[in-house]
Amino acid sequence: GRMGGDTQDTVLAAAFSPCGGYLTCATASGKLHIWRTDDFAAVSTARLDTCAIYAITFLQSGATTLLASGSDEEVRVWSWDALLSSPASPKPRLQLQNPRSSMRRGGVGPLSETSAVSYDAASGAMYTAAGDGNAYCWDLSAGKIVTTFSGHTDQLHCLELLSRSRQIATGSEDGSVRLW
Repeated sequence: GRMGGDTQDTVLAAAFSPCGGYLTCATASGKLHIWRTDDFAAVSTARLDTCAIYAITFLQSGATTLLASGSDEEVRVWSWDALLSSPASPKPRLQLQNPRSSMRRGGVGPLSETSAVSYDAASGAMYTAAGDGNAYCWDLSAGKIVTTFSGHTDQLHCLELLSRSRQIATGSEDGSVRLW
């Protein structure tokens, strides 16, 4: 289907809901479009960010379903039920920022984008791939990074989780793929 008349908006990420009943697409303008999969009728459009959303993934924990989105500045976690019922004014349940690099004289570097997001339901950990060349493992209950995977020399664009062995693979503009 078309995205609510947005013919110029670029789709950057897509994901099916855990129940399989919905398709979600995130765009370069910061919108999330939702369709039902049984008839592909549009359900809603929500503005999640003021900048591009590069990645989305579902976080399923028991009966609670959340959606995580990665953008130019933040990783945000949203209530899936709230996105379906009141998309006009969504409020994130959690906002996370990638670390900034330290610079001379106490300065800090710019925020880096989040290009990929993945969730390990067994451990409750969320993994992100960032523009600073690092991947991060987040403890969502504490809202903090527990592991940094560094070694790439350029931006990361993809991250894939193999949950049964708790390994991740990352791909970078430096031309390498790393297995962690």
